[in-house]
Amino acid sequence: MTLADLSLPGTHDSISYDLSLTISKNGIDDHDLLSNWLRRWSKIYPPSSGTAEGELEDFIRLQAKTQQLDIVQQLDNGIRFIDLRIMLESDELNTASDASQWYYIHCMQSNKPALSYLKSIREWLVVHPREI
Repeated sequence: MTLADLSLPGTHDSISYDLSLTISKNGIDDHDLLSNWLRRWSKIYPPSSGTAEGELEDFIRLQAKTQQLDIVQQLDNGIRFIDLRIMLESDELNTASDASQWYYIHCMQSNKPALSYLKSIREWLVVHPREI
């Protein structure tokens, strides 16, 4: 068997089913200026300015979402290649030096830090040891 004979079903931006309304800092591939502009825009037009809360962010999140199934459901359905894109994101409201955490990104950052999704994958692997 050669590498060309292998079939590895995978998902694109595997964690995008769980994106928050937080625009990722520099998280739009090769478009840092656009990412920074969108982050500023979401701060300039708060809910009291006549726009619905999170309207811009929710639109972007819906455009960035490529998966419906959570990571465990993807694995249960035979996915074996997982596309995980992470970025160190700082909590701009918390100025503590340890406020940065790794998050999955696809224009928006994930709802939870990356470690929580990795724990879910690890738990699945423990139950399915022959899948390694």
